[in-house]
Amino acid sequence: MERKIFEYMNGEVKVFADPEVILRQLSRGCDFDLDGVLRLCKSDNPAQSIPAVEKLLVAARGAFGMPPIRLTGEGFLDDEVDAVLISFWDFLEKKNPSAECLPMSPPAAGMCSSRTTEPSLASG
Repeated sequence: MERKIFEYMNGEVKVFADPEVILRQLSRGCDFDLDGVLRLCKSDNPAQSIPAVEKLLVAARGAFGMPPIRLTGEGFLDDEVDAVLISFWDFLEKKNPSAECLPMSPPAAGMCSSRTTEPSLASG
């Protein structure tokens, strides 16, 4: 039986994580409505999408152990967190494409960073 361990870079360190734990942490960080938050991330209405993207990024930072940039310059940019989140969705699809526990569908690549920095863009 193949072990399904998610690997990602957290700064200069390779991290190994249980995908089920990550999903639970993402769900908890999204008030146990990960599908709803993902749906709102895709909204053309910035009043809905921006708070949803912020909530998802905060949840992802916690799940992946990637704190925001501090005054010292340590920490991770939203783009870096977004990249790990996208690689996590890809990992889940490749490991179990028919799983019912997967979120409905992840945001489009780069959506988190583009929506938070340029809320007037309706593409996504």
